[in-house]
Amino acid sequence: MPITADVPQRTDAFPAPTNRSLSRRRFGTMALASGAAAWLSSLSAQALPASEEARVIDFEWVDPTRDRAVPARLYWPASATRKGPVPLIVFSHGLGGSRKGYSYLGEGWSARGIASLHIQHVGSDQTLWEGNPILLLDRLDGAADEQEAIERTRDVSFGLDRLLHRDNPFQAAIDRKRVVAAGHSYGANTTLILTGAR
Repeated sequence: MPITADVPQRTDAFPAPTNRSLSRRRFGTMALASGAAAWLSSLSAQALPASEEARVIDFEWVDPTRDRAVPARLYWPASATRKGPVPLIVFSHGLGGSRKGYSYLGEGWSARGIASLHIQHVGSDQTLWEGNPILLLDRLDGAADEQEAIERTRDVSFGLDRLLHRDNPFQAAIDRKRVVAAGHSYGANTTLILTGAR
């Protein structure tokens, strides 16, 4: 007795299977389309390049009350993108960073008509990576302590005060009602402390 005798006959409710195998051309087209879709969907998340007119200004400030250097970098939007007072983002870098890091954010924001002031936190900045590598963990531990976290918030406050001081040429063009703080990693912690976190 043949084994197929017990298998029911196919009806119209169950159409015969079609050949769905992938040819090389079909597979290549799908892979290309998938890659293009991934690339296109990532474009909206990328910062725009800085305009040729956008300005980058470095400040070498020192807070005399703490005898502490507070370097900063200002990304100032091009005049073509400014319409009225300019909103400002005060940005705090992560552990081991600097004012020169996150330039893609400063350039992207300035291309959209937003100024950003990137504060460098001496004591938890790029200098952590310098020196004896055996002592790196000790340097990182010291940079992440409570006192340094407080000093970072004071850096941000001092930098904002200096930028908004009447002697600063940019202060008159900043919209004081649209000033926000932002940060990445340890800089996000700094921002949270500034807003009242304990």
